[in-house]
Amino acid sequence: MDISSTALLTAAGRARRADISLDRYAAYWMQAQEHSYAPQLGESYAQEVCSREDIGLSLRNRFFLKHLNAFAEAWIDGVFVNLAAGFTSYPYLVDKPVESFEVDLPAVADVKRRRSAELQSQGILPDRKVVHCAVDLSQRDQVDAMLAAISKSADGRPVFLLMEGITYYLDREMTEYIITAFGAMSSTASVVAFDFWRPAAQEHQVFAKLSAFYSTTLSHWGGFTLIDDTLLRGLSPYQIEELSDAIAQEVEVLGEIPEEAATATFLEHYAILVRR
Repeated sequence: MDISSTALLTAAGRARRADISLDRYAAYWMQAQEHSYAPQLGESYAQEVCSREDIGLSLRNRFFLKHLNAFAEAWIDGVFVNLAAGFTSYPYLVDKPVESFEVDLPAVADVKRRRSAELQSQGILPDRKVVHCAVDLSQRDQVDAMLAAISKSADGRPVFLLMEGITYYLDREMTEYIITAFGAMSSTASVVAFDFWRPAAQEHQVFAKLSAFYSTTLSHWGGFTLIDDTLLRGLSPYQIEELSDAIAQEVEVLGEIPEEAATATFLEHYAILVRR
């Protein structure tokens, strides 16, 4: 499989624990003919890497949806941009409709555009204004063109930029470039939300299992990018609104952590930055 297949792992996990993720549409993305292998892929991942990943993926979805809902409530004319959108459902889950741009590799963006239209025609997805954009986020010229188009469309309105499940696949320099460039073109009160792995993740048993799984299943994979606090402190012109992690979210949402969580849960971190 290629890197875009990880989007199906995310959808599969959130579909299994829709009670946590609050993503009532996750299962529908996997019903497309070309995604018939997704449930089996998810089972293989659970057996070989992490049996609790569906909980972590679902908590992450819930965390970002909470902040997107708060943004849409505060800014009725705001814009939502989802980088590496995969088969997430945010534009259709948010309480108040928000103009949305979903960005991903061409193969994913094309399938998502077609499947969204099918689900809307069937009355499953609500009618939302969503633009699907094919962009390779590893290519700076494509990133620059994308940011320019978003800036023109936003026309001074606040933007919520989500970078979920992508920072550990991008070069650190590109992650920093996207966030910094977005800050330069966005208005006050715009938001950047992303998840990331700290260097300490290398010591976790799940990290080793995931590296082994990807080395045998991904056609092109060169390792993970880890982010330390120097990047968070150096991002301008942002203020950190919230930093959290998978364990903290499990405590907040579920109220308890099983004894095996410390070793079986991958400690992913979440960041919400607001442009001041």
